[in-house]
Amino acid sequence: MEKTHINRSPTIRREQLNFTQALISMLNCRGYLNSQGFGEKIDSSSWDKNYINSISGKVIFPDGSELDSPSFYKTTSTSGRDALLRRAVEKEAKFQRKAVNECESYNRGRVVRSSYGGNGYSFELSVRDTTKEKKILPLKLFVYTPKLFTLEYVLSLVKDVIHDCDLQEFEKYKKGLDSALQQTELLDFVPSATSKNRTSSRDVDVPQTQIDFVNPWDIQIPKLGGKKNE
Repeated sequence: MEKTHINRSPTIRREQLNFTQALISMLNCRGYLNSQGFGEKIDSSSWDKNYINSISGKVIFPDGSELDSPSFYKTTSTSGRDALLRRAVEKEAKFQRKAVNECESYNRGRVVRSSYGGNGYSFELSVRDTTKEKKILPLKLFVYTPKLFTLEYVLSLVKDVIHDCDLQEFEKYKKGLDSALQQTELLDFVPSATSKNRTSSRDVDVPQTQIDFVNPWDIQIPKLGGKKNE
C-alpha cells in the first residue's frame, strides 16, 4: 500500500519567495526531519543521482565561489549539506540556472533537491522555480533568469498494510512539515524523544530563532472534571 501527500508554500496564487527565503524553508524542513530521526538518502548506486540530492545549476556566492550539483551530491553528511545551505543563506547567494546549450536540461521543479527517508517513509524537498508560472503571456515566453521560488515537499509512505496508527503518524509528519516550511526565519529543532538519530549542524553562524517544536498530534489534552490543584 502507498499513501502520498504533496504540498508547497507559498502556493502560486500568493507572493513567491526569493532564493534565500526558499533555502530557509528547505533548511527548516530538513531540521524538522532530522529532529524526527529521519536520515538523508545517499544512494551512490542510483541511476539518477540528481533525483536524490542535487542542484539544477549553480549557487553563486558573493566572493565568486560556486556550488554545483556534483559538489552538493558528494557531500556525504547531513551536517555538511546543512552547512552549505546555511552559508548560502548567510551570504545571500544567487542561483544561476543551467544554460540552454548544456547537455543536461534545467529542471524548474528541483532547483535544489534534498531527500530523506526511513521506516517506509520518503520525503522529497524541492526548491521550485516559479518565475514562469507567475508571469503572464506574452512575457512568459521570454523569461530566463529565475527570480521567484517556492518550497515543495512530497511525503510518501509505502507499507504492506497501512493501519490507522500509520495514518495518524503520517498526519503528524504532514503537519510538522507544513509548519516548518512556512517559517520565515531559521529555526533550531529539539530532537523528539522517539528520534532514532540526533542530528545538529553548527558549521555556520546564522541568526536563528530558538524554539521547541511541538507537533499538534503530540499534545496530551487533559480531561475535564479532574481534581483542581490546591
